[in-house]
Amino acid sequence: MNEKKLILCIANRCFIKCPGCYHIFPQNENEVTTEEIVSFISASIGEGVTKITFTGGDPLTRPDISQLVEFCHSSGLKVNIDTVGTPFVTTCLTYDRKKKIELISDHTFLKMVDFIGIPIDGSTDEIIQLFRRGRKNFLDEQLKVLSFLEKIDATVCINTVLHRGNFNDLNNIHSIISRFNSVRKWQIFEFMPIGELGYKNKKKYEIESNKTIDIDKLSGLNPNLFIEYKTGVEREDSYMLVNSEGDAYKNDLSNTVKLYGNIKKKETWSSIFTNL
Repeated sequence: MNEKKLILCIANRCFIKCPGCYHIFPQNENEVTTEEIVSFISASIGEGVTKITFTGGDPLTRPDISQLVEFCHSSGLKVNIDTVGTPFVTTCLTYDRKKKIELISDHTFLKMVDFIGIPIDGSTDEIIQLFRRGRKNFLDEQLKVLSFLEKIDATVCINTVLHRGNFNDLNNIHSIISRFNSVRKWQIFEFMPIGELGYKNKKKYEIESNKTIDIDKLSGLNPNLFIEYKTGVEREDSYMLVNSEGDAYKNDLSNTVKLYGNIKKKETWSSIFTNL
């Protein structure tokens, strides 16, 4: 039986801009409220949901992220956060420069997170900039984030979007992330041409159909690191996403959006839960 999980893309801002981003950023800048999220999550538990992933945008741009994590943890849910992690090491502005996020000094909520997902898409800034842009010396910053997470004994999952520009860089990425004992898992996601930017730039990022990667060989390099490779076909229609306006939807590989409801509207919840 597949685990029932929700991916809450509840942050409408980020610290970087990815030309291959899959996220649907609503025009309305007002994000779904803490109370609306908590109410929906509470109902989802009764429908068999056991895992929540907070992503975005970047969930660290939300002032209530620690409160949401604490609620999920106290409710017995598995909790993941996918973030670039910048506020763990410095005060910073969001990419649109409209919001200042202070350095996070209280790390208590991180102890309640099962996996903190950090993106590493290349072994050099040049390769990383092919897919993630907006911060100088981003690789160095990510390594500082990983060092911080190692220091507080967090459990880390590295998330790599595999695309045309970094296909031959996996061994080098492996060498970098293997320095950190806190990195227990490495998820490699084949690029999916979904979302406005991902679909627009699909020719730039899509991997040639005749190319394959040898996961067994890669896994053999470090038996303590669990590596999981997920193709676009395997992931198609498998994730229910909830954006910052509350819309619950899925994308297929043709970038068709299937809308199932909105978490602010209780009358649509049954449709959302039925299609998890």
